[in-house]
Amino acid sequence: MPPTGNFDEIGIRNVVDMFSKRMPMNTIKQSLQEQHGLHITNTTVQSILQTRQMQLEPMYEQIRHKINTSDVVGFDETGYSVDGKSAWCWIARAVTEAFYALEYSRDANVLKKYWKKFRGILISDGWKPYVTAFCKNTRQRCTAHLQRESKDVTHKSKDASAVILYEEFSEILSDARTYCTLNHHEKHVPNMQITC
Repeated sequence: MPPTGNFDEIGIRNVVDMFSKRMPMNTIKQSLQEQHGLHITNTTVQSILQTRQMQLEPMYEQIRHKINTSDVVGFDETGYSVDGKSAWCWIARAVTEAFYALEYSRDANVLKKYWKKFRGILISDGWKPYVTAFCKNTRQRCTAHLQRESKDVTHKSKDASAVILYEEFSEILSDARTYCTLNHHEKHVPNMQITC
């Protein structure tokens, strides 16, 4: 059972909402003081966030299990600042689920921490930790990254056939994205982009 305190559901939602918008702890604390006359510490803000995390943990675990047992999962990570410190927001997404994890690391240990049981097809960019963590999985390179890298190679090449190949490749990817979008809508399945 999560700990109880002096904050009601609305207060907890307020804090979580501000934190999800990347507001620093001091700004959250100041906002609560200005809006509600609350005089709290950064530790109290962290405690509120931990309370919400504990309440949502069973749901997170259920989503993580579905991701781990999915046939195909797309992975990505992006930089995220937490109180001025560099962190990474990791995402794993299947057809109907998405799992987000905020970590201070961008290495393979994060992937192993959350998704070590995943045995399906992995869709990701070429970031080395994906290869390290999922060396036994079938991997598909993210098409957006492939297209971007192909464009870079084409611009550096002086061969006219490279431009033709790049244009044909881009057209194939565009057709595939259109097909997937239409196919998902027809089956009433939430649209999942095939790009990272």
